[in-house]
Amino acid sequence: MRKTTSVISWILAAVIMSLPPILSGCGAEGEYQAPAIILPPSIKSIGVRAFENETSQPAIGNKLWLAVTDEFIRDGRIAYNDDEKKADGIVVGTIKQYRETALNYDANLIPIEYQLWIIMDLKFLDKANNQYLWHEPYLEQKLRYFAETAPGGKTVEEAREELWGRFANDIVRRTVEGFGSVTSSSPRSVPKDPIPENPPPDYPTTAPF
Repeated sequence: MRKTTSVISWILAAVIMSLPPILSGCGAEGEYQAPAIILPPSIKSIGVRAFENETSQPAIGNKLWLAVTDEFIRDGRIAYNDDEKKADGIVVGTIKQYRETALNYDANLIPIEYQLWIIMDLKFLDKANNQYLWHEPYLEQKLRYFAETAPGGKTVEEAREELWGRFANDIVRRTVEGFGSVTSSSPRSVPKDPIPENPPPDYPTTAPF
C-alpha cells in the first residue's frame, strides 16, 4: 500500500510541475502590472500641442486634441501638463488627410455605407535636448460604417468620435510604451506627398451587399 501511495504521489507531483505557470505574469498579489514606460528619465511630464489641420474639415484638430489629452489623463502612467512650457515632452501632430467615401448604395442610389479614413503625422519633442525622439509620418485610422438610417448605423460625427478615440489610444501607447506598440503604415522617412497604396475610390461606385 505504501509503495502504491508513493507512486501516486510521484505522478501527481510530476503533473503539477508540468503545468504552465499561468500566474507568472501577475504581481505578488495578482494585481495588474502596467507595461514599462520607455521614455528618457528627464521626461517627467507630457504636453500635447494643438494639432494642425491641413484638411478642409473645420475643428477636427481640436476634437482630436481633446481626445488625446483626456486619454493621457485617464491612462495616468505619466503626468500630463496642459501648459506646454512646463512639460518635458511634447506630442506634436498634424492631420494630413481626411477622406469620407460612400461604399454602398440602396436601390435609389442613396449612400448606405461609408468609409472614413484619416491620416496624421505625429512627432514627440524632447524639450530639454530640443530634438524629436521619434516620428510617425503616416499614422492612420479607417472606419467602415453604415449610415444612421440603417440598424446600428452612425452619423458622421459619431464615426469621427470613434476614430478620435482610436487615435488617442494609439498616440498614448506610442508615447508611453515606445515603438512597436502602434503600427504606422509608412516608411520611416517622411514622403513629400504620402500616397496610400489602396486609396478609396474618388468617385461613387456601387457594390454588392
